[in-house]
Amino acid sequence: MDFAYFLDDARNFRARRLPSPKQSAIRFKDVSDLYELREEIRDSSNPNERQFQQLYNHVFDSYYAFDVEVEEFDDAVQANRQKLLGKYSWLKKHWDILYSLFDDDDSFAQSSLSEEWHSLDEQQATAFIKAEFVEQKDPLTLEYTDWSNHLHDLLLADLKDLAKPRKIKLSQKKADLVRCLVNYEEENPGSLVKPTFFRPTLLLSQTIQAIQTSYVDAIETALTSFDYPKPFKIAIWLEVEDLHSGSISQMATAHLKSLGYLSEVLEEPPIVTQTLAKNNNYQVNISYSKVEKSDTKPVNSLPNSCIAQFSYISNSGEMTTRRVRVDKIEQGQNDSYIKGFCYLRNALRTFNMSRIVDELIIVGTGEVIQLDEDENTDIIIKALTGKNTTQKTALKVEPNSLFNSSLLPDMKTRSRWAVPEDSYSVETKSGIVKFLLFVAIVFIPYIFAWFTLSKHYSIKWRMAAFGWLIFALWITLTAPDKDRSTEATAAVVNLD
Repeated sequence: MDFAYFLDDARNFRARRLPSPKQSAIRFKDVSDLYELREEIRDSSNPNERQFQQLYNHVFDSYYAFDVEVEEFDDAVQANRQKLLGKYSWLKKHWDILYSLFDDDDSFAQSSLSEEWHSLDEQQATAFIKAEFVEQKDPLTLEYTDWSNHLHDLLLADLKDLAKPRKIKLSQKKADLVRCLVNYEEENPGSLVKPTFFRPTLLLSQTIQAIQTSYVDAIETALTSFDYPKPFKIAIWLEVEDLHSGSISQMATAHLKSLGYLSEVLEEPPIVTQTLAKNNNYQVNISYSKVEKSDTKPVNSLPNSCIAQFSYISNSGEMTTRRVRVDKIEQGQNDSYIKGFCYLRNALRTFNMSRIVDELIIVGTGEVIQLDEDENTDIIIKALTGKNTTQKTALKVEPNSLFNSSLLPDMKTRSRWAVPEDSYSVETKSGIVKFLLFVAIVFIPYIFAWFTLSKHYSIKWRMAAFGWLIFALWITLTAPDKDRSTEATAAVVNLD
């Protein structure tokens, strides 16, 4: 890579994100965090080119160190930059209707062509017939369901306009009005204008797949507009693979394979034992620390994978629920990452632990690990390696046949993470604090129920605490006032 790109006007190296391609049909950009690179440059005190190259390669040493954003296929079609659609630029006006012509909303493959007949408006029908993308149904073969579907697509006002001259009762629900009109047409053939129905041809599927290929080719071309490092290219293709399914995802996977990504991920993770940690090549720190080799970054390999389920926020801000076979935990310079097989995307994925929200579920045992925004990494690592000692309310999750809780690796003897025994004292104390708070809420809910609003307590805790508070208030307000009763009795005695 040409590191002169990082020079400023004073010929000093500055932390900059990699450039976005110019005049490209597809847009992507580097949105990586530059904080660590800035700190490294500051500590190095105006590094030369060779030193800056070492710093940059140290900070961005792998694909998971990059955060990227890539324009999705549908957005690229609407933009149609550099004439991505070619002679089919008119398609972007009717792009939404295309999804209804395929059985699989995420795929335009030949195998997902819809066998059902669809109604199109006059403008759409004219354009699609001219391009030979659809075939028209013989009007003589129209059935009851065809009429019903056509009339259901009309507005209620339009249906009343059709019903009024035929003396059909207008004060009916839409479904009843449609049924009466269809029956009237069957009794009086030709009384209604016959709708036109279409279904897609093989040419439509081939055309869209050709456009998808152009989309992937445009990304490949854009990646040659600058001497991007290999980890960045892998991050781009992983994002493309994650955003799409079908042909685009398959083509992205092929590019990842050509970059050597799959061979790296599918490599059998080594079994790390306690004797390995005692080797002189490793340095063990006393506090919750990494056992790191002199020439490698700390890696926590899980030879016996477990299944985890969690909510995850992607680079684009979309939240999805992921079920992942966790194969490995890796520590980056700024963040930690889970690597494994994602059952939602049906592919190998890498997850930034800081983007996992709310809770993490260990499938099979049903254990729910409540997460803390500031301590996500520590909590998740303890949970996945079987060393989470905090007692949590178990959420019943369908057990996975691939999971065996007895196979969870021992954190101290099978990983490259050294965790001293006293590091769990905080979790134990947390359990005691919660027990004491529970007792306090039972006896003095007016004060201690509000403590559950802390981020350390789940929604169940809050519901239980405030439910008890409301009940206690109700008991207090509805109880007979003994003092008033006593005063009334005293007044009667005085009168006597």
